[in-house]
Amino acid sequence: MTVLVHTNITMKCVLQDLQGDVQWTKDGFGFSFNRSVPGQPRISITGNDQGYVRSFNLHITDVQLSDDDKYTCQVSPGHDTPPLIARATLTVTAPPEEPFIENYSNNSKVEVHYNSSSVQLVCVARAGKPAVNIFWYRDGQRVTENIEYETIPLTPSKKVTARSKLTISLDNYREENQRQYKCEVQRGPLWTEPLRPAVVTLDIL
Repeated sequence: MTVLVHTNITMKCVLQDLQGDVQWTKDGFGFSFNRSVPGQPRISITGNDQGYVRSFNLHITDVQLSDDDKYTCQVSPGHDTPPLIARATLTVTAPPEEPFIENYSNNSKVEVHYNSSSVQLVCVARAGKPAVNIFWYRDGQRVTENIEYETIPLTPSKKVTARSKLTISLDNYREENQRQYKCEVQRGPLWTEPLRPAVVTLDIL
């Protein structure tokens, strides 16, 4: 199960003819056998305690990156039933901060002397999970060459910063004068809205 940080989720555990005791675990650590989970105000066990079919669903509110882990719903042996276990993996994603181009404010000019052989632009998208893809555009057209991409883990958190360096040749500097360069991050499938791209314009002096 993949969810966005700060959302609410429910992992279901439905049982028939229950005889043993039910317990949820996270990475091997057992939660309470009761519906309430002491010391975990965001976590509760919801569902139905009565009847042939019963449910013990793990509900997490305001999901955090620390909730990203492996979970199990397990049942202890009954009089004539073996122990049971069901596994689930919770993957928590987080959009990064808005991308920016190092050393330049958004919609600013990049002043470069015409004798320069090249200019480098570095686009940064901080603290996302997982690391995002960064795309470059020149006057609205996708740029795919002369790009170096790297990721930087932010320990101890599970977030990652992505950096993309674009090298622009100025061999034909007149062609590059007043060209607009934009970097944007690829939108995650669970994001509620896209992030604003970072834009600069080359000004050849």
